[in-house]
Amino acid sequence: MKFTHNGWAWLFLWAWLANAPAKPVIVDYDPGNFSEDLYALALMLHAPDLSIEAVTMTHSPYSDDPLLESRITTRFFNELGCRVPIGQGLPWPKDPDLPEFLRINSLEKWASGIEDDQIKHEDALTLMGQVLDSNPKTIILALGPLTNVAALINHDPAKSKERIERIVLMGGSLNYDYGGLPGSVAEYNLAIDLKSSQTVWNSGIPITLVPIDPSLDLILWSEDYKDLAKRSRTARLLHAASEVHFESWSQYHVGQNHPALFDTFTAAVLIDPGMGYYLEKNVALDERGFTRWGSSDDPLMKVYTLADHKGVRKLFRRHVVTDPRFPINCRK
Repeated sequence: MKFTHNGWAWLFLWAWLANAPAKPVIVDYDPGNFSEDLYALALMLHAPDLSIEAVTMTHSPYSDDPLLESRITTRFFNELGCRVPIGQGLPWPKDPDLPEFLRINSLEKWASGIEDDQIKHEDALTLMGQVLDSNPKTIILALGPLTNVAALINHDPAKSKERIERIVLMGGSLNYDYGGLPGSVAEYNLAIDLKSSQTVWNSGIPITLVPIDPSLDLILWSEDYKDLAKRSRTARLLHAASEVHFESWSQYHVGQNHPALFDTFTAAVLIDPGMGYYLEKNVALDERGFTRWGSSDDPLMKVYTLADHKGVRKLFRRHVVTDPRFPINCRK
C-alpha cells in the first residue's frame, strides 16, 4: 500500500485524536422530575473523548426530600459501577404558576431504595471549584436551571471565565412553544431562576445554546423505551427509570406519553456537533425569561436550530444501547 503525503497526514491525525486526552466536563442537571435527564447522563458516560469530572444537581423546592437528586444520581451510578463525584446544589426559586405535573417528582419512587447513609455527596459549588482548579479548560453541560452555574461564576468570576472553556446550555425558545406552535415561550430552565440565567448570559463565557425548537419532534416513544429492557446494562437501567416516569407523565398528558428529548439532544451535540445545524448569532434574554435574536450588544452564541433526528437516535443506540466498543467511561 502506498501513502500520499495527505494519506500520512490523515493517519497521524487519526492516531493523535485516538490518544488525545478526554475533555473534562461538569454535568449540572435537575433529575427529579424526568428520566430524560438520565438519558443525557448515560450518553455522556459512553462518550470516549469526554470525562465527567463531577455531576452537580439543582434541587426542586417542591420536593419534600432534600436529597432526592442525590438519591437518584447515587442509584444510577451505583448500578453502573461508577464513582463520579456528585454535588448537591441550592434549590431554584419557587414559582406559584408552575404546572402541577412539574410538582410531582416522578423518579422519587425509583430512587427510594437509596438510604441517606449510602449517599456521598459534596456541596455543588465546592465540587465545581475543585474541578476548575484541576482542569484549566472545563466544559459545563447545563441541563437544568442555572442556579449552580451562576453561583460558581459569582463566587470567582475571573477564574470561571479563565477556566470554563464553554457552557453547553439546554434552554430558551426562539420560534416555537412547547406544543410546537409558532411563537416563543419563556422556557423553564431560564425563566425559573431568571437572575441566575442573566448572570450566565452576561458572564463573557462562550455559550452553545440548545433551545427547545430543534428537539420538539425528537420524541421518546413508549416503543423506544420498551426495547431498552432487552439491551445493555445502561439501557436496562434507563428502562426501569422510564417506567416510573411514564407512569407519572401519562397521568397529566393523556394520550401524549412521549416527552421530547431536549437534554439528550444537548448532550449529543456536545459529543458530536454535527448532530444538528447551528448558527452563530447574538441572542437576547429579556426580563420575562424570553429569548430572541438580539443585537451586537447581546452575547454572540452558537445556537442550534435543527436536529438530525436519525443521527441522534443512531448515536444514542450505538453508544448506549448496543455497541460494546463504547463502554461506560467513568471511574470504577
